[in-house]
Amino acid sequence: MEIKTALDFPRVEMELTTLLNRLKDGRHRMDGMRLLRNMSKMVTELSKLELTMRTTPGHNPTKVNAQLKAINDEITGLEQWVTLLLLY
Repeated sequence: MEIKTALDFPRVEMELTTLLNRLKDGRHRMDGMRLLRNMSKMVTELSKLELTMRTTPGHNPTKVNAQLKAINDEITGLEQWVTLLLLY
């Protein structure tokens, strides 16, 4: 799973929530939900950066791309963590 814009996150968030709900241990589920909330805050920042990039002429997309990469890395990490817990 990955996002290309902030508008893609609700779909990914729903899929990650579904994965987290499959975890048997409530402690792990709560930790995963906390990580997901942090990602949501990162997506809010991404949305603001995207808006600035669209409205400011000549704005460099470097910050947007860096934030997007950070979010996608977090999504991948959470996916892998949940997968390992489900296999355990």
